[in-house]
This record gives sequence, structure tokens and C-alpha cells, in this order.
Amino acid sequence: DFTINPDFGQVEADPSQLNLSAYETYYQEQRPFFIEGKSIFSFPLMIGDGDMSGENLFYSRRIGRSPQYIIDAGNNEYVKAPANTNILGAAKISGKTKDGLSIGLLESVTSNEYAVIDSLGHRRKVMVEPLTNYLVGRIQKDFNGGNSILGAIFTATNRDIASSSVNFLLRSAYTGGVDFTQYWKNRNYYFTVKGIFSDVNGSEEALVNLQEASSRYFQRPDISYVRLDSARRFLSGHGGRIEIGKTGGSKWTYGLFANWKSPGLELNDLGYERDADMVLQILWSSYQMLQPKGIFREFRLFMDQFSAWDFGGLNLAKGLEGNTNMQFTNYWRFNFGFSMEGNNYSKSMLRGGPDLKMPGGIRNYMSVSTDDRKKFVVMVDGFQYYGQYKYDRQHMIEANLQYRPFNVFQISLAPQYMVEKNEFQYVDTYSVNNQNQYLFGQIDQRVMSISLRLNLTLLPNLNIQYWGQPFVASGKYSNYKIITSPRASDYYARFHPFTPAEISYSPDFNEYQIDQDQNLTPEYTFSNPDFNWKQFRSNLVLKWEYIPGSDLYIVWSQSRDNTDSFGTFSPSRDLHDLFSLNPYNIFLIKISYRFSL
Repeated sequence: DFTINPDFGQVEADPSQLNLSAYETYYQEQRPFFIEGKSIFSFPLMIGDGDMSGENLFYSRRIGRSPQYIIDAGNNEYVKAPANTNILGAAKISGKTKDGLSIGLLESVTSNEYAVIDSLGHRRKVMVEPLTNYLVGRIQKDFNGGNSILGAIFTATNRDIASSSVNFLLRSAYTGGVDFTQYWKNRNYYFTVKGIFSDVNGSEEALVNLQEASSRYFQRPDISYVRLDSARRFLSGHGGRIEIGKTGGSKWTYGLFANWKSPGLELNDLGYERDADMVLQILWSSYQMLQPKGIFREFRLFMDQFSAWDFGGLNLAKGLEGNTNMQFTNYWRFNFGFSMEGNNYSKSMLRGGPDLKMPGGIRNYMSVSTDDRKKFVVMVDGFQYYGQYKYDRQHMIEANLQYRPFNVFQISLAPQYMVEKNEFQYVDTYSVNNQNQYLFGQIDQRVMSISLRLNLTLLPNLNIQYWGQPFVASGKYSNYKIITSPRASDYYARFHPFTPAEISYSPDFNEYQIDQDQNLTPEYTFSNPDFNWKQFRSNLVLKWEYIPGSDLYIVWSQSRDNTDSFGTFSPSRDLHDLFSLNPYNIFLIKISYRFSL
């Protein structure tokens, strides 16, 4: 594949997501150029579908990403900034020879990006993303009839830091890894080992930002095995993964998985890494019946136990998980799962403060779906979480209704509703007498979305698709508190809830004042964090494969966004307000031509 100036967006818009955590949101790749041959370039670090399942040495959404320098407009200033980084060009070769050699090579260059700041008619340009080169190389070789696989990967990110405004970004970032897999006894048993490394370089400012990032938080005051070094100009790290298990030959399968990521491991310039500084162990077992028996067409049962530690030996988390998946003779499906987690330690809750001991809890989910061979298919999912001491309660329900009136036309409607009450939502960090105070509140959160998808196939090579999603979310804060003893064994000793005499609300300024000394002089004020967020995303796509392998896309995307400072939730009001907003429209034409060399 070869492309010049590929589209910065994708054929389908990203669904809306509300993220109040310290971590970056992970998005699926949807651009055809990067999807094709994706499996060859993949070098995952995890198994399963949890929060860290997206960790990989190559995360293609880094290429063409939104500019990383965000400018806050001052008084009488207007900022016009690009939404995405322009990809000047990209080339990719990927495939597998008849001798079992898989090769992937991707090279891409993105341009300098500038924001224009207008201050009372005086304009200036500020660089928000530097010229950047991305390189990924991947190779794998099958031996012994495919029972032995040896591979390696290398990635490189190099930036031209030509302005002080982007000096906070790394100048260069390199990662690499090797992997080996061995199967035996008709591929029923396997052993896999991976090793990875990273090496990044940049200014002192860039390395401080990296050390203070949510994936490591070197500034935490309660750890001794790493420290924040403000004079550092480079950072190196390592990690790996070991698996051994049985995946066939009988109804029972099992495996042991372990991976580690050193505190200095950094993959986020061209990969995706949620957390460094971790050792994770998973022991799993599965029972599957794939032949019809009784009321079942198939039946699966899965269980696992997990534990995690940091490099200082602290047991971060431990728990059990299980799920069952069955299909009945009438082709209906039923799934049920649960997880139980004990007390755990979070390094991210205090955003760079000490580790916070969090109560455990129980999750469970259930889904039911009708016969997917029918014209009308219904799937309903439910999810619940119950934290100890009632510190967190979460309930979610969603449905997916699919109707196919005739073979060439399909309609899908997917409503979702979530409600959560959480005692530990981070608000801010402030200082009193040179001591950091970590401010938290109880959040009552509600989220609702409805996804509509239409798919019409006019001809075998001509297709029209529509996807649209209104999304509304609200969060109302109350019961403010500060963390006083984050590792206390007694749950209630970990925080101090403010009394009415210690905190007051000013409706004129829409802010709170904290006066713990009660001397009528507030030690700290903060804006009311309540929010009401509304967003609409949609796209209409006409795809025509005018010759085999070559496509023409005509795309219309629309978005509407608005945020208010009240925390009440009213679907009728919010949807009315959402569709009264002025839309932002993108019209895009993309053409690709495939040829053989």
C-alpha cells in the first residue's frame, strides 16, 4: 500500500465517551490504510479485554493525532487551532511469503501544525505539533511446520523540535521487542515469551512531564525505588510477557500468564501504554462444550485469578473472575460474568500524590440475545458494580435492536443508560502550609446515548452507511472531603469530610470556599465542578468499489458539542438543547487505487 496525503479522519466517527479518570481514552483504529494488515504490525502486551487490553507497541492512532499543545485563550483572544495533524505521506508494505516469513514496514511523516491567535486584530502563529517521522518494522518467521514462530519489532518516533512551544514533547522515542512461540502435541499446548525495551530522549521539560505522567507518577512521596529527576534528559525501560498453557485436545484448557513493565518503560509516542511499574500474574482455566447436548448447542465456562504488584513489592490488586457463555438449541444466547476484587492500591487517584488504598468490590454482568439468523434480533446487556462500604455503586443497561427487512438493508438501534454514585471522584489538589491537600467529592453521574446505524447495499460494489449518536452526560458533586491518611487500614480514617462550617458555596461566583481553620479567611476556593455535557456525532458514507480493491468514499460528518455548569440530568431538555446547537460539518472525498507490483 502507498498513499499520499491520506485522510486525517476516518470513514466512521469515534463514539462519544466520558472519561473522568487520569488515563487516556483508547480509540479503535478506523482508517482503512492503517487497518489493512494490522495484525502483522501488532505486538500486544496483554490478554483479555480489560482496561490494559489495548497496550501495544504500535497504536496507529498516534499518526495524525490531535495536536498535543493546547492553547488556553486569554482575555480578548481567539484561537484557531487544527483538529488533527496533517499526514504528509505514508507508505506501508505488509504480507507473508509462502515460506512463512511475515513482513511489515510502515513509514509516515506528519507536518508542522500551527494555531493562529488573534488578539484585538493582532495575529500570531504558535506551533502546536512539530514535524514528526514515524517508523514501524515487524518481522515474524514460521518454522517446523508453523509450530515455532520467531519475531521482532522496532518502532521509532523522531520530532523536529523547532519551537519552544513544543519543547515539552520528546525529541526521539524508540521501542523494540522480540517474541517466540512454540506449539506441540498438534498445537494443543503452547509457550510464548516476549521481551520489550524503550529508550526516549528530550529536553528536561519533556522528561519531567514524562516522569509525572499518569502511567508512572514518579513524584509520589511514598515510593523510594524511583524518584523524579528534573535534570534527566533520557529514560529507558523494559518489559515482557510469558505464557504457557493448553488450548485444545479436550474440553478443559488452562494457562498461566505473567507480564512486567519497569517504571521507566514508555511506549506512548507510537504505542499505547496505560500503566508502567507493574508485574501482573493471571492463572486461568476454561471448559468448553462445542457439540450439541441437551438444551445447549455450545457451552463455555471460564475462570481466572489475578494479582498485581509494583516494582517496590506492593500488592496493587488481587481478585477472581468468571464467566459463562452458552447458546441454546433455539439459537438464543446467554452470558453471565462476575469479578471480585479485594482492597487495592491506586497510584492515579491522587494524581501524583501517595498511593490510595481503595475498597474492593463485586462486578457482575449479564446479556441475552435472540436468534441472530432472524430478521429481527434483540440483545440486552446489564452491568452492575458494588463497592465495599457503598463507596461506589454503578448500574448500566444497554440494548441492541437489529432489523433486516430485506437482505440489502439493515437497521440497528442501540440505546444505553448508566447511573453511578461514587464517593471518590478527584476534584483538585491545593496546598496549605506547604502541604498538599487532595480534594474529592461524591459524584452522582448519569450517561445516556442512542446509536442509530443504517446499512443499504444498492449493488454488490455500492454501499451507503449512516451512523449517528446523541450522547448526554451529567455529574453533580457533593459531600466534599480531603484525603488525610491514604493507606489507613480503617476506611473511614482515610479521609476527612468537610462540615458545613468548613465549606460554603457562593452562588454569585459559582464557587466553593474551604475554611478548615474557621477564621473567616478561606484557605482555598474552587469552581463548582458540576457539569452537563452534550455531544452528537454522525456520518453518512457512500462507498463505491469501482474496480476490485479500489474504492471511492464520499463522506459527510457532523458534530455538535456543548457543556453547561449544572449537574442535573434531563434527557428531553438535553436532547432539545443538543439539536438546537449549530453543527460542525466535514465533507470528505477519498479515492484509493490498488495496483500490483
